[in-house]
Amino acid sequence: MIKKYFYRLFPPSKHPEDKRPYTNKAIKKAFKIGGIQYYEFKQPVDMPWQRYLQLEQFILESNIKIDLKSLGEYLQIQREAINKGDLNTVAIVNNDIQRRIDMILNTNLMYVVFSCVFFNLEDGEDLTNYDYDFNDEKIKIFKSEDIGSFFFNQPISRFLPPLDFSKQDLQTLLKMSQMEEIRLQNQIKKSKSKRVTRESQPGNIVDMT
Repeated sequence: MIKKYFYRLFPPSKHPEDKRPYTNKAIKKAFKIGGIQYYEFKQPVDMPWQRYLQLEQFILESNIKIDLKSLGEYLQIQREAINKGDLNTVAIVNNDIQRRIDMILNTNLMYVVFSCVFFNLEDGEDLTNYDYDFNDEKIKIFKSEDIGSFFFNQPISRFLPPLDFSKQDLQTLLKMSQMEEIRLQNQIKKSKSKRVTRESQPGNIVDMT
């Protein structure tokens, strides 16, 4: 019932293949990059329902500083290590998860939030939903800007948690956060690579469940 109600309020595009911007709700200017004007909906509730649900997930992930995909991969690595009695790997995974949780902010996840909130009217983005491949390109554009200048500008800065830092210290924190996320992602890839290598060795039985 609730789902039908919201679909009535925010009907999906009848022609999604046209990739036409969803602009029958009030929007406002946000910022410019390379001469391109980006916008946002004046009221978050005006965002089409499917995209709004995706935004809620992205905000949750940015708050806990880890995306659900990475968390799932960590848990899978940890389960396999526990089954094999590999306590060293269990300790590494626990440490990595704790490091993420303890991060003041995760800039990479915040970029994902921004890609969902902000859009331009020239690239034909379908705003009725969230296209990951399409928004990966948008995130690259956002990341091409100086991280400090980008995060300090309105309306971006309103997404930052209340921090008692100078702009210079905050810029350093943003860069450190970005580097830490890259390190942790590489740690996941390294752990997955080791698992695949072990499973492919002769005599090992691969569990396909």
